[in-house]
Amino acid sequence: MQVIVDGSHVANRARRGGVGFKERTDGIRIGTIWGFLKSLSYSTRSLNMCSNQTIVVWDGGRSLYRKQLYPGYKVHEKGPSEKLEDIVYWDQINHLQRKFLPALGIRSINVKGTEADDVISVLAHEWMKYKSGQVIIVSGDTDFHQLLKNEYIAQFLPDGQIFRKEDVIERWGTTGIGVAMAKSIIGDASEKIKGIQGIGKKRALNLVPYYKTILDRIANTGTQRTKEIESDDKSHRKYLDKITENIDTIDRNMKLIALPETYYTPYFSEPAMTNELIDVTLSSECKRDLPKFVSLCKEWELDDLMHEVASSL
Repeated sequence: MQVIVDGSHVANRARRGGVGFKERTDGIRIGTIWGFLKSLSYSTRSLNMCSNQTIVVWDGGRSLYRKQLYPGYKVHEKGPSEKLEDIVYWDQINHLQRKFLPALGIRSINVKGTEADDVISVLAHEWMKYKSGQVIIVSGDTDFHQLLKNEYIAQFLPDGQIFRKEDVIERWGTTGIGVAMAKSIIGDASEKIKGIQGIGKKRALNLVPYYKTILDRIANTGTQRTKEIESDDKSHRKYLDKITENIDTIDRNMKLIALPETYYTPYFSEPAMTNELIDVTLSSECKRDLPKFVSLCKEWELDDLMHEVASSL
């Protein structure tokens, strides 16, 4: 089994959760570190994995490709207090990446200008080629539902549930690129991506039988792109007309939402990008240094987690 931890997602959950404001006795914030390590320990115990089976992937910033495509992508104006909170948060992330995880023998990577989701998508598919066994993605991010197309990739959720292909079909009525299509029609408020007005999740899932036709329309140009989508079901007519009228928006949303290996993403079309990632992740494993980890835990007043985390990896 190979385990890929969506570090940014797990850390953000810790930051926003009840432990986010946890501090040392000197007032230094430790909530994100504490919550991340607690979650990591829970995942390792539940999945019965060890450090050399695990890699943590972090965001390398907002996707350059998506920002160029849609300047409003994930834009959020922050006030002084939020900016200060970000500084405190990233200081803790830096300590996790450079100190705690190496001491546990866990590899940790990010690619500048690339989001963790994209890196994880490439790694999950490439590992299926290079290694036998299952790939488990540790994250609560529903974007990864796009990847659960077979029995080889699954997702470990924060509540301990393992989400698989059959669960994706039950939730979305489709798999793979179909999940990206559903999200493109509905939109994603968390990423500032607007969907098609008047079509919510229930209606979008009723339109699943037309997804292939919609993809064909996207691939076409000129009048063929806006050709009416045929349907014998009159109840779908006005919604299919909305789809046709907004086909350019859906095209853009697909490029924003779809993960590499699911849909064409120019940034990941270069073989060098994939080769670079594989070289990094297949390189020599980190050497575990428990005395250093114990020292870090004492320095950061994480004594309550020290034995739990160390013994679970």
